[in-house]
Amino acid sequence: MPILENIKFTISREDVYRLLKFARAKTQSTPKVEALIEAEIKEGYALAEPRAIYETYSISKREKDSILLEGCSLVIKSRDVAERLAKSPKLSFFACTIGRALPDKVNEYMRLKETTRAAILDAVGSEAVEGVANSVNEAIVKGACGEECKLLPRFSPGYGDWELVAEEEVLKLLKAERVGITLSPSYIMVPEKSITAVVGWVVG
Repeated sequence: MPILENIKFTISREDVYRLLKFARAKTQSTPKVEALIEAEIKEGYALAEPRAIYETYSISKREKDSILLEGCSLVIKSRDVAERLAKSPKLSFFACTIGRALPDKVNEYMRLKETTRAAILDAVGSEAVEGVANSVNEAIVKGACGEECKLLPRFSPGYGDWELVAEEEVLKLLKAERVGITLSPSYIMVPEKSITAVVGWVVG
């Protein structure tokens, strides 16, 4: 299973503002807040320790609400996923994270009652891991899929009818602890800023 480290990624400033509920065309922010957001974005880049792991499988059988894979005991039990991957001959699972340093810093800000900085850095962390996930998609295309196919938009456990409990199966399949990702009893990934997903291949 390929492990990716030192992943280059981009933090979307517009999406950070969106998460912070700034409508830039409608809401006037103060220079102080603008400067703080820029500072926390820089800190986000400095604190992030992106890592990822992925694996690709051929689809052996699909039904209306499930997908079976060759050489894999995991069964995707989801009508939504089955519909999305209806024309995919293969799929890739991946798990990625930005590590513990950024969430730990958010918690430190909260302990110090610096709630504004905590909220901003938390939003930055959310966008950082989204950026890492996008880079992982690109890596799968280049490393496994090649130029003759593309990947469908990713889909994660907990969305649609794919139950959140599937998170545990995906992490176990990928041996995600190798990149530092574990799961709490309440199905919250640790580190918090982590993503698991499946992406279908489309050939041609």
